[in-house]
Amino acid sequence: MTRRNFTDGTSSIANTFSTIWTGWKQERPGYVLEVKNGKVPGGITENTYLRKTFTVWSDLGADVHMPILYYPGWRTMIDTKETPINYITDGTIRFRVPQGKHSVTVEFTQTPVRLFADIISAVTLVWLSGWGILGLYANRHRHGSA
Repeated sequence: MTRRNFTDGTSSIANTFSTIWTGWKQERPGYVLEVKNGKVPGGITENTYLRKTFTVWSDLGADVHMPILYYPGWRTMIDTKETPINYITDGTIRFRVPQGKHSVTVEFTQTPVRLFADIISAVTLVWLSGWGILGLYANRHRHGSA
């Protein structure tokens, strides 16, 4: 745990949760948000693991980079309009903000596949719990205990 190349993985210890779009990152970036050709007055106003909001001002249009590993479900909204994420470069979130002042939200959302898996998991949990309770009830009455 004292070796920096082991503890400075981008998404977990030793990059165990890296995605297919990113290779090994030697160390964690020293920034949360990088904006080229623009400014972020007031910084990031909401900064949680799953949601970041901020305002970008730019005279020419800005290139925004967030060293968050891309995975399906991440989306970027500029003034409530979804904009594409470029993750091909290095597997992290990059996008373009047009000229002017714009409100930006980057958030991790539910995908249809994950929603389906969550529903299957919940139904299975309820079924197994019910099966276990009925099994206990049947055993108690089969052996005559109350």
